[in-house]
Amino acid sequence: MDKRNSKAVMIQGTSSGVGKSLVTLGLCRLFSRSGIRVAPFKSQNMSLNAAVTIDGCEIGRAQAEQARAAGLEPTSDMNPILLKPQDADSTEVIVKGESFGRANFDDLERLKPRLRTVISDSLDHLATQYDLVIIEGAGSPVEMNLKEQDIANMFVAKVAGNAPVILVGDIDKGGVFASITGTLSLLDSDERSLVGGLLINKFRGNTNLFKTGIEFLEAKTGKPVLGILPYLEKLNIAEEDTLGLVQRPGRRFEDNSSASIFINIVKLPHIANYDEFQPLEQEPGVVVRYVDDQSDILNCHLLILPGSKSTMSDLQWLRDSGIAAKVTERHREHLPILAVCGGCQILARKITDPAGIEGSEKEVPALGLLDFDIHFERPKITELSLVNLCSDDVGVIAGAGGSDWKGYEIHCGRFAFHSGSKKLFRITKRGARKCSEEFDGSYNNETIGTMIHGLFENDHFRHHVLKCLAKKFDIDRSGLEFVSSRKFREYDRVADWLENHLDVKSLLNL
Repeated sequence: MDKRNSKAVMIQGTSSGVGKSLVTLGLCRLFSRSGIRVAPFKSQNMSLNAAVTIDGCEIGRAQAEQARAAGLEPTSDMNPILLKPQDADSTEVIVKGESFGRANFDDLERLKPRLRTVISDSLDHLATQYDLVIIEGAGSPVEMNLKEQDIANMFVAKVAGNAPVILVGDIDKGGVFASITGTLSLLDSDERSLVGGLLINKFRGNTNLFKTGIEFLEAKTGKPVLGILPYLEKLNIAEEDTLGLVQRPGRRFEDNSSASIFINIVKLPHIANYDEFQPLEQEPGVVVRYVDDQSDILNCHLLILPGSKSTMSDLQWLRDSGIAAKVTERHREHLPILAVCGGCQILARKITDPAGIEGSEKEVPALGLLDFDIHFERPKITELSLVNLCSDDVGVIAGAGGSDWKGYEIHCGRFAFHSGSKKLFRITKRGARKCSEEFDGSYNNETIGTMIHGLFENDHFRHHVLKCLAKKFDIDRSGLEFVSSRKFREYDRVADWLENHLDVKSLLNL
């Protein structure tokens, strides 16, 4: 990385889930609105929440959010390596936005020399374009069984011209003193010298009560505490991975109130891109729950089958758990079902995989609720897409009109529509290419399936679905207003949080 053209700071953590992604996003927003040309970077991300760039590359969802917070279109340089776990022994490897297929641990080790070059090249490219690069680490820099092969933490700080490192600890979990001092003690001396400051995240209560904690940490480590960040509640910002997928608090369907719309999302073992449903959680009078028990399939107003990184494996889990039978019962009773990407594939007549993209099974019968087959083949489709309805009588989307809705596609599955299949969407644009006779999805009464992610991020689409549900189930929403997309307000909220509780001047002096 050419230090003459760019400066960098790196955010590392004592573990996963301490808030590295959020701090990185907030710094991108904070510096961007100060007039600094800033970009995010994460060398390697392991996540099933992915985003698609404008040129059809696939990167981690967190880096896409960080880029937008900085006022940028995301690019593959911002996350050159994305790992999407498929099972306990293998992961899909995506390099510079393109899938290289499945790999196990040994395969990844053999790829490391090449991946190090990719990381360095991407950093160099960002350095020529921006004044400041905010680098996010991954997990912990002292996973001792993996440390020698780590290409996401101290290796990156050194490649970035010995970028100063801010170490983040999570006080909400407890043990923050041990986690910070332990992390520093396990670093090599040259790595420890790169740590320029400490950051305490997720503090609840009066931060003045942590004064003696600051004194202890600074005396013990010789590193300044740059800030105590209060716990941020109810953020509408995408989670990086499934660590953020916990059961949302909320009322049970049996405790229904007249103003509540209950939406249950099936928590598939390989759930992917579940962050696309976060806008629903921000709507007043809407209760969103992630469920994995058959007793929760009928007891909601809308059931969502989300995306999956391993469709056929999750299909078998649905059958084994008894959920598949309940989904079929819900379909027979004409209760609304919306299935997205992997969830949509699960509703097909059958799924074929002759190239073994998902595993060894070449063909499996699916649930058979919609009139199409799914055929897996490469290349993977990764596109930003525009779609509109083929029909105006589509379950909970009925009457939504002919608007173009934005979404994105990440799938190897292709539709093979049966004769008489009711097609759902006409795709009008993929990337920069206009489309004429390309279609997506299908429907049958109240059951809808689509490969298009991100539809609920469209205000009109989301509000129309909620209105249709309220009408169908006679739910009185008088007095409740719909909310509009507020991404940039959320970005500013995180930037303000850092500006108020982080010693930004000392950080810049590093």
